[in-house]
Amino acid sequence: RALVPLNSVASVEMGQGPSQIDRFERKRKVQIEASLRQGVSLGDALDAVHRLPAYKSLPKSVSETPSGDVEIQADIFGGFLGAMGAAVMMIYAVLVLLFSGFVHPLTRRPILAGFAAQPANVGKLKLVGGTFSTENYGVGLKKGNTDLCTKVNDAIKAMISDGSWQKAVDANLGPAGFKPGAGNPPTPAACS
Repeated sequence: RALVPLNSVASVEMGQGPSQIDRFERKRKVQIEASLRQGVSLGDALDAVHRLPAYKSLPKSVSETPSGDVEIQADIFGGFLGAMGAAVMMIYAVLVLLFSGFVHPLTRRPILAGFAAQPANVGKLKLVGGTFSTENYGVGLKKGNTDLCTKVNDAIKAMISDGSWQKAVDANLGPAGFKPGAGNPPTPAACS
């Protein structure tokens, strides 16, 4: 048996390289960690990294997989959006039950205007088109109680004449740009 010199099968030279190669899902992994300066939010720091020319010029084979606080933040936002979507669907389900149909909860302009008038939604939502439907709204009273009916009608008429009705409409629906249609302010029905 004879020994074969190493230089006959390989070239030996000095060089530099990683001491170990890490992999994630069978792909080479490079992990970058950073500590944030005081007063800098995680979202702002990520935006700054994504604007760097070196980040923008990465080859297509390089992908970003968030971990640590970034991964937690993404999970929280994803969960929050899911919870908000579920909440909206539950509210819609209750309105379907209240209005006995799937279309009516979506066509109640005062309900939509009230939603659009909330401070968080001002300027983000806009009501378009005309009145979708017209229904009378009422106050439930014991049948034949004309005295109480007259008092309720008088109170409604007083609110209309002293401007309270219009102030309530403006305060609750005005920020959404809602303008009540025909038949507003209402004329109370006669008591019988």
